[in-house]
Amino acid sequence: MSSETLLAHTHETLASANVMATELSSSLIGPTCNLVLGIQQMIVLAQLSVNRVLDQIEPQQ
Repeated sequence: MSSETLLAHTHETLASANVMATELSSSLIGPTCNLVLGIQQMIVLAQLSVNRVLDQIEPQQ
């Protein structure tokens, strides 16, 4: 697999983890909810990093 393909799969995996963390946080309250929202925020930051790398990769001819 190419690096671009691996990054695309990573982005999809992070998007799924983001949805799961968001759903989980909606059923929690207090410190536990805040912990899950912190994890969700780290997932979003990882997604942004992957997006930035994907934007810098030239499409393969």
